[in-house]
Amino acid sequence: MRFTSGLGIITILTLFSLSTVGAKTAPDFTLPDSDHQLYTLSTRAVTPLIIIYTGNSTDIAPYEAILTDYTDYHLDVWVVSPESVSVESTSALYPLLQDDGTFADLFAMDEQGYLLINAENEIVSQSLELPGERLLRDKLNQMLGISHKKNKTWGKIKSLYLD
Repeated sequence: MRFTSGLGIITILTLFSLSTVGAKTAPDFTLPDSDHQLYTLSTRAVTPLIIIYTGNSTDIAPYEAILTDYTDYHLDVWVVSPESVSVESTSALYPLLQDDGTFADLFAMDEQGYLLINAENEIVSQSLELPGERLLRDKLNQMLGISHKKNKTWGKIKSLYLD
């Protein structure tokens, strides 16, 4: 079957390409939060997930605006730290997970960084830097199989695929 409409091709690509080609499956792990509730990668909700690793920082205040942006994009957000994290207002918004070295070893994270994981538990992006809004948008478009050149309005993409 041949499509003459660019929108038809984008729609088909979106339906059949919800994961990144060649993406590596994330190894499973379980970490407790401050209330001793366990978070396991394999049993999480089937939505995109961004995991922020704080490194040696015990204060997540510098991440506040970034984390709010991510939840606005309907991503699950987990914050992982090797130290006890001091936070008051955000603890209800994002799980604050205590790493005993398991997470850092599995994902080779010594410094702060992030992982973007799709619904199939594949690592779409991993970096030792925290991504800004543009990089996050580009990675989400890639993960969802959406061509940014064809869909110029991020709000439309967000409302169609992430709301």
